[in-house]
Amino acid sequence: MALGLLTTGIVGIVAMEKTSILGNASARNLDAARTVASTWIERLRADGVAWTDAGGMPNIGNTRWLNAVGADFPTVTPPEGVWFVPATDPNATDGIAETADVRGQDTAAPAEVAFCTHVRLTQLMPTMIRAEVRVFWLRDSGYGKGQGTNANSESGTLNGADLCNADPAYVDAISDEVRRYHFVYVSSAILRNDAAS
Repeated sequence: MALGLLTTGIVGIVAMEKTSILGNASARNLDAARTVASTWIERLRADGVAWTDAGGMPNIGNTRWLNAVGADFPTVTPPEGVWFVPATDPNATDGIAETADVRGQDTAAPAEVAFCTHVRLTQLMPTMIRAEVRVFWLRDSGYGKGQGTNANSESGTLNGADLCNADPAYVDAISDEVRRYHFVYVSSAILRNDAAS
């Protein structure tokens, strides 16, 4: 009788520890993704400093990422208004990448990638762009269906592609994959730097 009671108690303690560990991992991932998304919003804001109206001629083409909206306001043509992987220069020494490791730090090493970033830019006014950042990561650390903590999660990445595949069809399909990925969304308005004009 006492042995059965002890066994039941130990099983209960192990179950509580497992739940605690999984909850901590989930919170850590959510915090890292939020950090990655906030970092990208700040990068886009910094990119906006180069968007001026010097001499009455908007020069959005001088920006690194905001130039996706083009200089054709109010016309919206892709990549404006659609999700895309923000282009990063693999030869640059700035360390900026569209992917991040488990700590939320930029990484270009495929073996370290845990998070992917997508951006959607829409010019709302001649002097304002809405920037949306989506950061996502695999549910259950990429376990197959029923192998992780969620029996309803899907296995691995979509179609077995790299987590941060830049193919527009893949990027578009990610939005519907809520059983496969976790998402964090952040949005902000970016104003043209008229003070520099």
